[in-house]
Amino acid sequence: MGGFVSTYLKDQKLTDEQANKGLAGFWIALIVGRILASILLIVTGLEPQYQAPIMPVLGLLAIGSITLMVVAKTPKAGVTGTLLTGLIFGPIFPMVVGVTQFKSASIEAGIAGSVFSWIFAIGLLGATLVPMLVGKLSAQATIRQSMKAAVAIAVALVVFSAILWLAVPDADPGQIVEVVATAAGQ
Repeated sequence: MGGFVSTYLKDQKLTDEQANKGLAGFWIALIVGRILASILLIVTGLEPQYQAPIMPVLGLLAIGSITLMVVAKTPKAGVTGTLLTGLIFGPIFPMVVGVTQFKSASIEAGIAGSVFSWIFAIGLLGATLVPMLVGKLSAQATIRQSMKAAVAIAVALVVFSAILWLAVPDADPGQIVEVVATAAGQ
């Protein structure tokens, strides 16, 4: 999203300076979202096995905030959608990492770095493909209309995070350590 927020905001009739401030606001909102989520998780003591349902909820909220960006008829609505999207996006990546680390027992198995690398690579794939897709689509329509692709990606986030939550069983750390040790010995 950060790759085309200023272009989107200029399409909303903001000046270059205002659009760049809006882009900075998106990143600040993302930071604030991460900090608030981390504080809430610490204060509530919510353990990783109970955090998984939060991911699809954040995905649903992202669908709503990106849709607001698509349908915004005023600069104020566009900026509001942009800031909400940053706030909602903030905790998603760290939560995906935490839940995946828990589900895979990768920390106990000593493979947390490898699991993190896979998660990060998949995230970077999205960060590479989404701006490219939005750019190609905006050449044929408006940037706002092309952002429907980002809505589709948010729908995929809901689906995949729900699968991670509901269909992927929690790993048995002892079993994972044994598998890793066996694989390392071969």
